[in-house]
Amino acid sequence: VLTLRFGMEFLSVRALGMLLLLVAEPLLESAWLRPEAGRLWLVTLAYVWIVCGLFFIGTPYILRDLISWASASTLRWRTAALAGILYGAILLGVRATL
Repeated sequence: VLTLRFGMEFLSVRALGMLLLLVAEPLLESAWLRPEAGRLWLVTLAYVWIVCGLFFIGTPYILRDLISWASASTLRWRTAALAGILYGAILLGVRATL
C-alpha cells in the first residue's frame, strides 16, 4: 500500500544520488595529497558526482528529464556515450603517462 502511495517519489533516484555521494568519497580520499597533476581529472569527476548526487536527492525528477532528453535522438545518445568514452580515455591516458 505504501509503495502505491509513495511510488511517485522517485526513491530509486534518491538512492542513486546517495550512492553517488558515497562513491565520491573514496575517490577524493585516494587523490588526497598526491603530487600528480593527473589527479585533478579524477577529483573533477568526484565533484561532478557530488553535485549530481545532491541534485538527484533534492529534485529527483531531473534524472528522468535528463534521460528523456538524452534519449530523444540518436545523435544526443551517441554524443553522450562518446563523451563518456572520451573522458575514460583521458583518465587512462593521464594514468599511463605517470
